[in-house]
Amino acid sequence: NGLVREINLPQQNLHGILPFDSICSLQSLEKLSLGSNFLYGTITEDLKNCTSLQHLDMGWNKFSGKVPDLSPLGKLEFLNLNNSGFSGPFPWRSLENLTSLTFLSLGDNFFEPSTFPVEVFKLEKLYWLYLSNCSLTGQIPEGLGNLTQLINLELSCNQFTGEIPADIGKLKNLRQLELYKNSLTGKLPVGFGNLTSLENLDMSRNNLQGSISEVRFLTNLVSLHLYE
Repeated sequence: NGLVREINLPQQNLHGILPFDSICSLQSLEKLSLGSNFLYGTITEDLKNCTSLQHLDMGWNKFSGKVPDLSPLGKLEFLNLNNSGFSGPFPWRSLENLTSLTFLSLGDNFFEPSTFPVEVFKLEKLYWLYLSNCSLTGQIPEGLGNLTQLINLELSCNQFTGEIPADIGKLKNLRQLELYKNSLTGKLPVGFGNLTSLENLDMSRNNLQGSISEVRFLTNLVSLHLYE
């Protein structure tokens, strides 16, 4: 009767193309969890009709093509499209409308190169941000300090240049910070030692220099990578 609220089928060895026209005719659908399967084909524009979705997990599949505009999904709290075969331009601007997001994972896709999506800075409820290996270029702009709920921030394996933004020191809940395999330069920003909740820090394979004295304040560190 169109009253299904959840489709929850991760890791079920599912193959095939998803009928988004049928799925998104379920007006009560709040959760669509199909991660870690073998689904392929494209995500069609019909996704825009899933306006009640709060949880969308399509990660670890074999999709192709680009991600459609996500603006109509304004109730989303959880979005995982990680490592799913997507390419082309990502609709970064549509993130402006997803202000309820707490979890955002878009990494390990071959998107068209773009600069850091500043729309992310409006998502102040985020506790998880994974944008590793998704063709981001240029500098990491000031603004990360707005995301004070973050416990996980991963921006590794991109083409970032310039310095680590100083306002990263405001992320006092951060437990994991991964910036490895970029072309970041300069020194650790003043105030980096404020990240006293950090357990895992990886800034290896960059062009950083100068003193690492701020690291001595990170007394909860379990893992520290600064090689190369």
